[in-house]
Amino acid sequence: YDAVTFSLKEYAQELATPQLFFMPAIDPYSILNRRLSEDEIEELKKRIEIEKSRIEKLKKSDWYTQPQIPEVTEAPIIAPPTPPNMPAMTKVKPLVR
Repeated sequence: YDAVTFSLKEYAQELATPQLFFMPAIDPYSILNRRLSEDEIEELKKRIEIEKSRIEKLKKSDWYTQPQIPEVTEAPIIAPPTPPNMPAMTKVKPLVR
């Protein structure tokens, strides 16, 4: 390998490979990742005016029992509409149910 990455220096080990340290890109404790109330969700839906097909309800999978299957729950994630000039492979698509 060219390098090994860790989130904390406490995980460093004696390795011949260079070690890089950085925090994950998504901070689960950030205020941006908190649960939204039903009122906040409704307000966002009105303000953003997104199609219902663009609003999906997902949660983390139980990686011990179903490592490849996302589960549906009551925690909404709102996907913004995709600008028309984006390539097809990067467009947001609704989850197939």
